[in-house]
Amino acid sequence: MILSLAGYSESWVTDSAASFHATSRLDIFQNDVKGELGKVYLGDDEPDDIVGKGDVMVSLSDDSTLKLRNVKLVPRLKRNMIFVCQLANGGMKTPFDGDMCKITKGVMVMARDKKEGTLYMTLGFGVSISVASSELDAEVWHRRFGHMSEKGMKVMLSKDKLLGLKIYRFRFL
Repeated sequence: MILSLAGYSESWVTDSAASFHATSRLDIFQNDVKGELGKVYLGDDEPDDIVGKGDVMVSLSDDSTLKLRNVKLVPRLKRNMIFVCQLANGGMKTPFDGDMCKITKGVMVMARDKKEGTLYMTLGFGVSISVASSELDAEVWHRRFGHMSEKGMKVMLSKDKLLGLKIYRFRFL
């Protein structure tokens, strides 16, 4: 069985108007660089110090991760921010389509966002639970097929190519 939970503090807003990837959570940095790196104005029009930067691995709802480079540490920031332009500089595309947004690199879908109110959120506000069970672990199939997306695995399952695998998905807001 695979079970993943995602809460509010792990959610990331995908924003085309942000200035850079940013978070207030020091605990999720892989290799932080501390120092005075300038200031940023937040939504309340008050400045806050940028006190560090580094790389962050964002856990996604399908048990995969997205590596964000040069994420700024902003202590008073209320939401984690993914900057679309910074993704584009890294060779990724971020098409927005109605209530959905994808982060892609080539043909690989790196992350999916859903519109929650006026924001596109990776993982969402509430609690998301994903469960997979099989005689063969779903993670094994995921890796065998080059880290195929959940949607791709469902297509393969519908064509009886992944015998014994069942995927259940629940979403609570």
